[in-house]
Amino acid sequence: MKIDIHAHIVERRYVDALVKDLALEPQQTPSGQTLYRRNGYTFLWERPDMYDIDARLRKMDAQGVDMRVLSLSTPNVYEWQGARQVDMARYMNDATAALVRSHPDRFAGLGSLPLDDIEASLAELDRIVGDLELAGVMIGSNIGGLPVNDARFEPVWAKIDALRLPVFEHPMFPPHTGKEEFEMPLRIGFVFDTTAAAARLIYSGVFERYPHFPYILAHTTENGIAKERRAYLRTNHITLRQFQERLRAVVTSEPNEVALDAGGGQTQVYVEDCQVCCRPWQVTVRYLPD
Repeated sequence: MKIDIHAHIVERRYVDALVKDLALEPQQTPSGQTLYRRNGYTFLWERPDMYDIDARLRKMDAQGVDMRVLSLSTPNVYEWQGARQVDMARYMNDATAALVRSHPDRFAGLGSLPLDDIEASLAELDRIVGDLELAGVMIGSNIGGLPVNDARFEPVWAKIDALRLPVFEHPMFPPHTGKEEFEMPLRIGFVFDTTAAAARLIYSGVFERYPHFPYILAHTTENGIAKERRAYLRTNHITLRQFQERLRAVVTSEPNEVALDAGGGQTQVYVEDCQVCCRPWQVTVRYLPD
């Protein structure tokens, strides 16, 4: 079975709320995308076909993708605070669960957490694994500007670990991103913030304290992780295998650079989506016999 772990739910009420609440400026592209811009860069985008579930299923069939795991993309619910964030997280988790239940053989879902409120997040974890029956959670590379290893998130990591619940990391725009050009927050910021999140979780010992949950990285590059690997091995005097076990991540990459799993079998298929247009691309790797 071919499963695309990196796919997103796009929901009209959620998009409209972000556009209104953040006063995002729309810009149309020749390809039919609507880019919603803030401070000179694309903060959010949509295409009409993103809302057409039948069209998405047909595209999956054409691409040979059996199942997609749906999560809420950047900026998730982190732009809101307090009760509004809790309400939006619950609403999007309900929408994700409803879509999965309507096509259980084609979609799985990941929930979002209102991490501005830790108690509400713990309660939502119970709902995610209970009533909603989702497969895991999505947590951004930073949480409204806070690092993922911030002490206030410790109860959340502890509960995720106790549940052995998969976590899918999705890049967020780096904290304090100001006015920018050339789509730098997308093209460089995503890669940087994902690498920083992985480094923080490693150096802070989150993976060592809570070793029982899978953690999946998206939109990263082998270069960033390789540099972090060399620094970690040098400063902590551990083996490469120990590092890989602690990272425990599926590493995907930019279209011109793919991090491969040398022990993943003779034939491997990697599916990733473009950071700018969200269109999936696929790489098939076959190892020849010695």
